[in-house]
Amino acid sequence: MKMRFLFIAFTLLLCHYGIAQQAVSLGQLVEYPGFNSSIVTPRDVFVWLPSDYSPKEKYDVLYMHDGQMLFDANTTWNKQEWGIDEVVGKLLNEKKIKPCIVVGVANIPEARYADYFPQKALKNLPDNVVPGDVGFNADNYLRFLVEEVKPFIDKKYSTNKSVEHTFVMGSSMGGLISLYALCEYPEVFGGAACMSTHVPMILSNELSKEKADQWSEAFRNYLDKNLPKANSRMIYMDRGDATLDAYYPPYQDKLDSLMARKGWKPPMWISKVFPGAGHTEEDWNKRLDNPLIFLLGSERKNAICDNHDKNLSPDDYLISKFKEADIVLLAEDHGVKENLDFVRNMIPKLYENGIYMVGMEFGAYEDQRQLDSLINAPKYDEQLARQLMFNYNTRWAIVEYMNIYKAAWEWNRSLPEQARRFRILNISYRYNWEAFEKVRTPENMKKVFPLGNTEDFRCALLEREVLSCHEKILVLTGTIHAFTSYCFPYYDYTSPDFVRYEKRFLGNLLYSKYNTKVVSVALHQPFFNYPNHQPALVSPAVGKLEVLMSKHNNKPVGFDLKRSLIGELRDHSYYSMGYTDFTLADLFDGYIFLKPIKELSSCTIDYKFVNDGNWEEAVRNSPDPDWHPRPQNKRQYWETVTEFMNVKKRYENVQ
Repeated sequence: MKMRFLFIAFTLLLCHYGIAQQAVSLGQLVEYPGFNSSIVTPRDVFVWLPSDYSPKEKYDVLYMHDGQMLFDANTTWNKQEWGIDEVVGKLLNEKKIKPCIVVGVANIPEARYADYFPQKALKNLPDNVVPGDVGFNADNYLRFLVEEVKPFIDKKYSTNKSVEHTFVMGSSMGGLISLYALCEYPEVFGGAACMSTHVPMILSNELSKEKADQWSEAFRNYLDKNLPKANSRMIYMDRGDATLDAYYPPYQDKLDSLMARKGWKPPMWISKVFPGAGHTEEDWNKRLDNPLIFLLGSERKNAICDNHDKNLSPDDYLISKFKEADIVLLAEDHGVKENLDFVRNMIPKLYENGIYMVGMEFGAYEDQRQLDSLINAPKYDEQLARQLMFNYNTRWAIVEYMNIYKAAWEWNRSLPEQARRFRILNISYRYNWEAFEKVRTPENMKKVFPLGNTEDFRCALLEREVLSCHEKILVLTGTIHAFTSYCFPYYDYTSPDFVRYEKRFLGNLLYSKYNTKVVSVALHQPFFNYPNHQPALVSPAVGKLEVLMSKHNNKPVGFDLKRSLIGELRDHSYYSMGYTDFTLADLFDGYIFLKPIKELSSCTIDYKFVNDGNWEEAVRNSPDPDWHPRPQNKRQYWETVTEFMNVKKRYENVQ
């Protein structure tokens, strides 16, 4: 069946031909003509306020599309309106909805389809069916809403700024962009109302039903991967069965099936049918109370987020994790100065809260007695500190790691004579890379790792030195060793779906035995990109975490990922391989943000680390010689160290 009238019926339906001054029956309307934007073409913005609006009160905010069609039929192209002022005003007077304001963002007729079409769904279509003459722009339109309109509204008006008080709503193409907004910005919008959603997706009088089937399937495939976790947000959908809505049943039914399959159910998701209703503002007006009460109802519990993100300073947050846990695994990307300075400065606060140990991946347990002596000696011995670090890794010429030793020594020197001393616990052992024979066979690697698997060794050591003694410890370790419930994926031809999930890293081993007594907290870092994708490193949650942090002026903060709004951010990095609906909460228990990735800095190289006396040992026991060849001279040695330590270069292409 050809949809020959779609272009005219749909394009003209919600367009305008100039905007006149609008009048409202209830409340007050503030207009911002040509709202300036550096992201999209300027457009008019309307703000409806209840008649009793007061700066002393706080208001939920409903953002709506096609803003010029909401309030005054005398100014619209078809002499119809939504009647937002009458319906919202009436519901407020009847106390059926919570105090709110409505922000209507006008469309630009010639750009409406491009602005409202869910842009990332295009990736699920063959290139030859995507029209080259349409400048799809929904991602920028949403940026405009989130980065320019919302900050202006929150500053100008007395709003509840958080996600559980912020909603988005529209009809037809406006329904599509509302659902897309919820998927792209679940940290911003707590719910979406999508009325008469144009689920066939197409906009042309020549496109066939087969083409509509293809495009609507592309959108469903996008939703399948990007919908928020089931029932974590509020989603209202409806349709009629007359005029343009008569085309919607097969497409809306498939969308409803997808929602149900992914676990969505009332009261967080509903999909209604209104027999006899068509595709006009008058039709939407007649049932407007339904989505408004769904999103803003005064009886609605705070179902969007029963567990608010409790953002604390990084040090207070880290301490809070020890209320239930005995071991906190702090996941770092090696060589970042801010991370190590943070750990060093944590020592007094750890001690004051009854945590008397920091565990370090970079240190050999054979040297523990010397390390204990170092940090309790009357005078600090920098050369001994170098030697202890050298014994574990002959290339770890990094001042900030050794500064953690010195910070423990300084703290212990400040304590009363009879007070308990703070301890640095080395959780690794000395490896024999001199015995490496280039091929990684079990026989060869047993010579390199004479005390066995490093993860088993570390787990047993922490059990012996910490858990069996009823102690607590903060363990600084590389990210991969800190995973607890998350299992790292590998491509494996023999495994189901060609993915094998590793369950034997340090955190996995501890978590399998002690569950919530062990938690993982990540220090902000880039993630490896999905295989065969560029750049090699990507920002967590496709950059959305940093966008969220920027809204708070990049203030250092610690927060939970499990059972939190930020944790629901979707991530598509290497870590997501083999997983569906993968989020940050699947990866770590908590997170610490110190600075944006591009502002993190390199550690300091210790050029006294290697000298003529230990040079031969540095060459013989150079770690992972099949990764970094053994240095032929000191110039090569320092070039390797310097290259690794250049964090700015390492992170320069992170996106």
